[in-house]
Amino acid sequence: DIIKDAVSDIEFLSEYHRYEKPNIKINIDQNFNYFLYDKDYLNYCIVEILKNSLVAVQKIESPLIEVSCLQDKNMIILKISDNGLGIDKTNLEKIWNFSFTTSDIDFNNNTIPLSGFGYGLPITKILLKTFEGDVKVFSKKNIGTDVYIIIDLNSNWKF
Repeated sequence: DIIKDAVSDIEFLSEYHRYEKPNIKINIDQNFNYFLYDKDYLNYCIVEILKNSLVAVQKIESPLIEVSCLQDKNMIILKISDNGLGIDKTNLEKIWNFSFTTSDIDFNNNTIPLSGFGYGLPITKILLKTFEGDVKVFSKKNIGTDVYIIIDLNSNWKF
């Protein structure tokens, strides 16, 4: 449900910001087990990653974003992939720095930018690490990006 809500949010944002809505495939087993996690934090993380994918696929033919999941008794790995512009390898470590962005923002066109402030990925990493999870990004310029959200089902975190 969290993934469906996040995809719905992205579809709304793409319409609001007049972005071409990409094909988003969700490949998650219907027998997926439920787990204890803060829904709002996880939704934030997924939406931020999907927003980055949405921006990355805007200038290519046949844009595609895929969401898939692997689960065992120890962890859940959520994979979000796109066939977008990718991230140059010189910027891969910088994406975790606050205020770093690869987006071009035009503040003169009187619209609110969808991305480019440089807070989404760093906050995502902090939220996931707080609950003993993690996020990993693998990208190739002009090929696409794979983002892995790792959730430790055996962590000892407490609110």
